[in-house]
Amino acid sequence: SKEGVALLPGVAGWFLLVRWRSGALARHRRVAGIVPVAALALTGMLYLALRQAWLPVGLPTEFVGADNALRALSGPTRWWANLSLLGNYGEIATVPARLCADHTYGDVMPPTGEGLAVLTSWRPWLGVAIVAVICRDAWRAWHGQSAGMWVAFGLTYLLVGQWVIDLSVTFAERLFLWPSVFVAGAIPAGLARLFAHQPPETRRRLFGAFVVLGLLFAGRSVDRSLDWKTPLSLYRSSARACPAAVHNRLSLAKTWQKQGRPDEALWNYAIALAGHRAFPTPFVAKAFAVEHVEPLASRLRRLPELVDLGGSPAQVWPALAQWLDRRGASAEAALARKLALAAPQGVAPASSKAGSGDAQDRP
Repeated sequence: SKEGVALLPGVAGWFLLVRWRSGALARHRRVAGIVPVAALALTGMLYLALRQAWLPVGLPTEFVGADNALRALSGPTRWWANLSLLGNYGEIATVPARLCADHTYGDVMPPTGEGLAVLTSWRPWLGVAIVAVICRDAWRAWHGQSAGMWVAFGLTYLLVGQWVIDLSVTFAERLFLWPSVFVAGAIPAGLARLFAHQPPETRRRLFGAFVVLGLLFAGRSVDRSLDWKTPLSLYRSSARACPAAVHNRLSLAKTWQKQGRPDEALWNYAIALAGHRAFPTPFVAKAFAVEHVEPLASRLRRLPELVDLGGSPAQVWPALAQWLDRRGASAEAALARKLALAAPQGVAPASSKAGSGDAQDRP
């Protein structure tokens, strides 16, 4: 199970409460109705206790702050950033064309500016709108006017959206899938009420539009499911859809390394390193525009130009090779040294950070 399912007892309890309020649950069945909720809660707590005893839960050993920018935030800024992630969720749920295994720093940037600067992003405001929908749904469900589906979605999102605990990444596709069950329930519930007040001709048109939209979403779901066939196919598709998500780059580099492709691994290791070094500023690289149109051999020769690691090529390659040696990527380090021999000599700019060896060099 993933984190989102941990609050399933709360969801079941909410639906039980809605049934009580609406009078759908007979008085003599009210006590019995608590049994499945209590059973879910006890089972969940037992599972968590056993899981913690046998396989303790903790952040990955290679976790760094750039994988979850929320960890560096606190107070109102953290809450506003959480609303921004909720807005990202709404965006992906609406247009699921840009899916990644992990939506981390470089792909999802929580607003961290000073003063009014944090208010300029539209995603937190979308998150505010979603929260407003959930609150309105809670009020209507309490008065017997709604099934309470949006509240159920909001309960599951408390963990997925990191309102309760910190996860290792800011936003993950696999976590997105579980709450979408409640989106799939809430949308038809709302549409049923919409259709009930429309004339027959309008109903037919709306129905046709939703059939087309449903087929498009179904096709995208099948296509994305095929991406999960192997780690290589998963991370390659993620790098194409979300090139700046540095966590995926590191995973793709490791996968290529295991496949015995030091050239591909070197390219993605360099991008991952550049992304972590750029944190917390937006991560943009020339490499993104050419990596799917230019041959790999040509890209590797121009890597210091395409991926900003600071310094001249003659300085970048040795520094990158040393970093790869520390990671145990010996074949990739050897390739970097080979490319260094063919690199043109140059003078490092004053802002060079290559080879600094500090913590941000070690994603």
